Amino acid sequence: MFIEMQKSDVLLLAGTKTVDGSCAKVYDYLAAKKFILLTPNDEGTLQKIIRETNSGAICDTEKDVLETLETAYSEWQQTGMLACNSSNIEKYSRKEQAKRLATLISLI
Repeated sequence: MFIEMQKSDVLLLAGTKTVDGSCAKVYDYLAAKKFILLTPNDEGTLQKIIRETNSGAICDTEKDVLETLETAYSEWQQTGMLACNSSNIEKYSRKEQAKRLATLISLI
């Protein structure tokens, strides 16, 4: 699946306002270092991760999605790629998340 993600320029991350929490997909997307489109805004964990890592766009409405995709397509047409200027993604790596879990378990 990771190979297929690498072929993409935009990765869709479906959010929900009814449940706050992350999903494994967001961590895979961060590792792929591709532009992430979160819609709708979950106003929680996913929003926090996308903003904190500058990994993409957060869209609430169809208009937001359309504008984001038009901007992305325009950039792709001009440069042949879509830049993803993510930062601080290391803290969300499997290695770092496993360390955090081990620390929590050791406190029990």
